[in-house]
Amino acid sequence: METNYPAPVMDWMESIHDTLSQPDAETNEPSFYQDCGIVEEHGKEALFSLIGPPSFASWIDTGNPAINMDQMSAALEKVPIAAALIGLKKKGLLESIEDENGEEVFWLSDTGKKAAQLLKTREI
Repeated sequence: METNYPAPVMDWMESIHDTLSQPDAETNEPSFYQDCGIVEEHGKEALFSLIGPPSFASWIDTGNPAINMDQMSAALEKVPIAAALIGLKKKGLLESIEDENGEEVFWLSDTGKKAAQLLKTREI
């Protein structure tokens, strides 16, 4: 689910995304997304879902969208998994719903179940 944030928050999050999506020009190191094997579109969606709420709260409190280092570290640890889940949902392999605690709960769709069965029957 995509949330619309005010322009200052979106601009700040876009700058974080831009940093994560660009390879290091000096060292030729791959971007964060490349290094983690993340489809950039899914990484951006995952990143925004993780840093959006605390940066919006900061903007409301101080007028400046920001998050602390612990919040950023926690978000970066979760981005690869969240991006993978987003990709699987977009491919129709997973479905999800928000539970009573506001947490997203995932399960295999019918297509996902068929794909899992197909993978089980293949020799690896």
